[in-house]
Amino acid sequence: MQATAHFLARKLRYPPICHIEFSIEASRDEWGSMSSPVDAGSGTVSRLQKIWGTATVHGGLDGGQVDTLAELVKERCPVANMVVASGCEVDIVWQPAAAMAQHGAPQ
Repeated sequence: MQATAHFLARKLRYPPICHIEFSIEASRDEWGSMSSPVDAGSGTVSRLQKIWGTATVHGGLDGGQVDTLAELVKERCPVANMVVASGCEVDIVWQPAAAMAQHGAPQ
C-alpha cells in the first residue's frame, strides 16, 4: 500500500508524502496452521481473516486528497487485492497526520 500510495500521489500531482505510518492488526483462523498432527492436512486453509487499523499520511495532503488516495490504493494495490481475493477482510482507515494532531493524538 505504501509504494502504491506514493506512486499514485505523484501521478495525481498531490503534495509529496513524507511517509505513511501504518498501525495494523490482524486475526486468523488458528486451526489451519496449528492443528495436529502438523504433517497431515488440517482441512482448513491457513490465512488471515481480517486486517484492520489506520494509515496516517504525513505530508501536505488534505483530508479529501487522503480519501481519494485511499480509494485508489484499495483498487490498485496488487498485494492488497491479493489479500482480499484470498477471502480476508481489509479495513484500513486512512487519515492525514494533521487529523491526528487536531484530535490530540500523538504523532
